[in-house]
Amino acid sequence: MITLKEQLIQEIRYLPREKTIKTIEQLDTGEYNEMTFMCSQESLLLIINNSFDDNLHGCVPNGVPTTINGWEIIDKEE
Repeated sequence: MITLKEQLIQEIRYLPREKTIKTIEQLDTGEYNEMTFMCSQESLLLIINNSFDDNLHGCVPNGVPTTINGWEIIDKEE
């Protein structure tokens, strides 16, 4: 069975250049959070691969521990 992390990585790999990922998260404090990644596809893959477990619990560099509960593909803002 494919993990949430593997699903997200697949989405990122096939992301068109003009699109990016916005994650829907729950911080370990219980707060709701959304994060839009404006970095390169390669950087985003590194962050997800190295900073999050198979259940998408982890922490972006200099961030707060969180669990990614979902994501959506959005247009990059120019």
